[in-house]
Amino acid sequence: MMNRFYQCGRMVFDFGVNQLSSKSSLVVLISMFFSFSVLAQDITVSGKVSDKSGDGLPGVTVQLKGSSKGVATDMNGSYSIAGVPANGTLSFTFVGMTSQEVAIGGRSTINVTLADDAALLEEVVVVGYGTVKKKDATGA
Repeated sequence: MMNRFYQCGRMVFDFGVNQLSSKSSLVVLISMFFSFSVLAQDITVSGKVSDKSGDGLPGVTVQLKGSSKGVATDMNGSYSIAGVPANGTLSFTFVGMTSQEVAIGGRSTINVTLADDAALLEEVVVVGYGTVKKKDATGA
């Protein structure tokens, strides 16, 4: 019988004639590791969210669809969200604006322009002394 025994500490490895050699096994394991790590790669996505005039929108919620992972844009409308899958989808939401979903598609920079949602301004808002249309209640 042509068996080879290798001892490493207290463990004994038995490699028979019909089994892969230890070098071949190592190559196969390393190949599998790299192929799985490429498939499940998480990336960092950053960008800017602006309105139709190009001004940055602070406080926009940027969330990974189907997850609780999300961030809010800073005072300039910039954001950065780490650890998202390259094939995921980001959802951009802001009060008074139309929500938008964008597929990441492996990109590391995604800039978004949100449009005004005029339908939201026609909603009725109940205030302490009566009712007014939302468009009349917004403003300074």
